[in-house]
Amino acid sequence: MKRREAFRLARRVRGGLLGAQAAEARVERALRGLSSPKITDVRAIATAPAGLRLVVVKVTTDQDGLHGYGCATFTQRADLVPPASSAT
Repeated sequence: MKRREAFRLARRVRGGLLGAQAAEARVERALRGLSSPKITDVRAIATAPAGLRLVVVKVTTDQDGLHGYGCATFTQRADLVPPASSAT
């Protein structure tokens, strides 16, 4: 089982579709022996829906299909996040 499939299984557990203990055991078995993902890129995406300045970050890993998004907006400091994320 690939890591992405394990995450989908874990999501179903939280949704109550499977017995919690059985599903947790399947996820643990699926992840056993897999290396931890390494972050390869963090990209800041500046947006302004309805004039509200927001920054979203996309975090990419070394494993195909495993990435995530998050909010990186600091109150009154949205313009500082994109330059800070590219400084590393």
